[in-house]
Amino acid sequence: MLGQEPARALPGQASLTRSRVTARIPAGILAALLLAGGCAGVHDVTGTATQDDLTQLRADIAALQAGARQLRAHVETLGPQVDSRVRGQTAELERQIASLGGRVDGLATSLTRLSARVDELSARVDSLNRQLRSSTVPRPPAPIPPATAVP
Repeated sequence: MLGQEPARALPGQASLTRSRVTARIPAGILAALLLAGGCAGVHDVTGTATQDDLTQLRADIAALQAGARQLRAHVETLGPQVDSRVRGQTAELERQIASLGGRVDGLATSLTRLSARVDELSARVDSLNRQLRSSTVPRPPAPIPPATAVP
């Protein structure tokens, strides 16, 4: 009753052997690419540079190195100049700060003297007001104008 069944592929599984047609397709594509690649220059495919390219690169490197040396020399000459300028400006700023500090101290002293003077004058005005109120002398009434005769 139960007999042996022929081998067949299960759903979702592929066979382990390739067919001859599918094996020839990648080989054909590879051959076509190799033939088409032969049209390009050797240095384009292999990435090798020509003598002219190397000469140009060496010239560019030499120019960059010369520029770097010039910049380094320029920076080394500017360093002391910048230092001396900074020292000079720092000294000038310190002098200006000291001068402004002296002026502020002078203004504070003047303000203190003026405040004391205003207090003194306020006290004198208050004293004069008190004296005026305490020694109020009654003033005589205003004179009555003389009567003129009526005709």
